[in-house]
Amino acid sequence: IEPTRRAEVKKRFADTPIKLLGLATGERLDWIDPEKLKAAIEKAKRYVQLSHDVGAHGIRVFPNDFHKEVPQEQAIAQIARSLNELGKFAAGYGQLIRIENHGTAGRLTTLKQVFDSVTEKNVGVKLNCDAKDAADGAFEANFNLVKNHLEDTLHFHDLKAPGFPYQLQTNLLMDCGWSGCWLAEMDGKPADPMAELKEQRRLWDGLIAASLARA
Repeated sequence: IEPTRRAEVKKRFADTPIKLLGLATGERLDWIDPEKLKAAIEKAKRYVQLSHDVGAHGIRVFPNDFHKEVPQEQAIAQIARSLNELGKFAAGYGQLIRIENHGTAGRLTTLKQVFDSVTEKNVGVKLNCDAKDAADGAFEANFNLVKNHLEDTLHFHDLKAPGFPYQLQTNLLMDCGWSGCWLAEMDGKPADPMAELKEQRRLWDGLIAASLARA
């Protein structure tokens, strides 16, 4: 996008109550091929510049998967190095790097190991409300592994669907003082999108009220 178009987009958001939080890239940090990894990082850097220019605050990247050809320790080290490189670059633009809790290399237990080697303070975990992290009642323990590395957004899915402990997550987020934004990422297309958004908001308000009522 040309500089004039970027400025136009920034102004359009500035003139409305809508807040542009960031850009959700699909760039992955799990590439086995070094050239593909380099290309993904360079493309993510261009998105950092675009995010800055249109008035957003950060970009989303994926971990994403473990591969049988690569030891997991090596993959974790690669993801951490990539995040440090991106974080250092993004800091010059006042941007965040949000690594989503996604894929086989994106479990909260794994991201904890990744962040043991992440040094850049503008890199954080984007929660994805994945039932895999809640298996066998382990969500609270897994959440606590990364709660000091959370960034300012998360993805949630259908709040009516079973399988993920949304109330527990809400309680844990409020207990640790998190004040970010919940972003809806619905599976499929609702017949009436506006009615569904209103229903999800009603359910979300209920989560917050129940959490506050614990006091």
